[in-house]
Amino acid sequence: MRQIAYRLILVLFNLVLMEAAARIGSHVLAAKQANALDLAESQKDIIEEVIEGDSDYVVYDGDLGWTIRPGARAQMYAANGFGIRSSRDYDYQRIPAGVHRIAAFGDSYIHADNVRNEQAWPAQVEQLDPQYEVLNFGVSAYGLDQAYLRFLENADRFKANTVIIGMMSEDVYRHINTFRAFHQPGSALPLGKPRFLLDGDGLSEVPNYFSSIERYQELLEKPQQILPIVGEHDYYYNHGLPPADCAWTMVPCFARQIYWWARTIDRDQKDPRSAFLQYDLDAEGPKVTLQLIKAFADAVRQRGMQPVLVLFPYKTDYVQFRLAGTTTYRGLLAEAEKMGIPSWDALDALKAHGSLNVDFGDVFDGHYTPAANRLIARWIVQKMKTSNFTSPPRPQG
Repeated sequence: MRQIAYRLILVLFNLVLMEAAARIGSHVLAAKQANALDLAESQKDIIEEVIEGDSDYVVYDGDLGWTIRPGARAQMYAANGFGIRSSRDYDYQRIPAGVHRIAAFGDSYIHADNVRNEQAWPAQVEQLDPQYEVLNFGVSAYGLDQAYLRFLENADRFKANTVIIGMMSEDVYRHINTFRAFHQPGSALPLGKPRFLLDGDGLSEVPNYFSSIERYQELLEKPQQILPIVGEHDYYYNHGLPPADCAWTMVPCFARQIYWWARTIDRDQKDPRSAFLQYDLDAEGPKVTLQLIKAFADAVRQRGMQPVLVLFPYKTDYVQFRLAGTTTYRGLLAEAEKMGIPSWDALDALKAHGSLNVDFGDVFDGHYTPAANRLIARWIVQKMKTSNFTSPPRPQG
């Protein structure tokens, strides 16, 4: 009898312990979620700087969210008068004889964050082979949606032979986001952006909510009223922590919340059947991404230029390939190829470097190191020379 009582007490104690853990854990996750849907003081300071126009390099843009200030200088970065990253200007409406001009659009891996202008791979391509000019239209923290709109905005202002549609694997997550702080709560760039929704076989644009600078002032004054409006079409805002609405015990609610927390690592965009190693091409992010790639490539071709998709791996992609022999974005590249868009994996430029450990200091330092940018530049030159659209064209204009 005493043994039975002891076991009952032990079971009861474990149940109480589980309930206490579930309640504490649920409270911690709820607090974390609340912070993700609000603005930190440091982010409010950044928005104040945006309103005042105090940023030296990246500035507010009502259509794109943000862009590069023409002629800007900031630490390692310099933009020319056209508003692209370069230490020199070009004759934008005329391609010099014997030159193949590349216009590169995309995120920080096109912009080449964390290195000086002359160390960025677009500049190094020009250094390696004067046959090529590279207009660097990359902007830090962009998604392909913003890069596509930046191309449309500038397409009549320059001539090029080839347009690189550049993206990093994480961009898939950005394409279902309208406010960076929802996607990355600790973001140092807590700004709004446009996005595209799936619309039949195409896309429809959701413009940047912050189309006027005054709307940021409203956000600072009434965040709890403005953020739900901004989040209407934001995946992260609308897929938050499951409610703790269990009647008798918090344990099943906490179990749901733990599953939700685990899936925030891949934001429901990866295929569980692949052990979460590859994107789920039926998920919203990859589907929007593929439609963006198609729309971008079509717009490039309509203007008489050759599109090529270049996917730049992040450090985790490199680690994953070394350990598992596959990449998160392999299916995306294959689908783009099926659409007739030349698709290049910049991992090919890096495969010969590193080992199975995670010390890749010679390649990654937040972004690519100067040495890795050199590898990318050599690889781009080689790919251009071995492609069937690389012979020096006759001058245009």
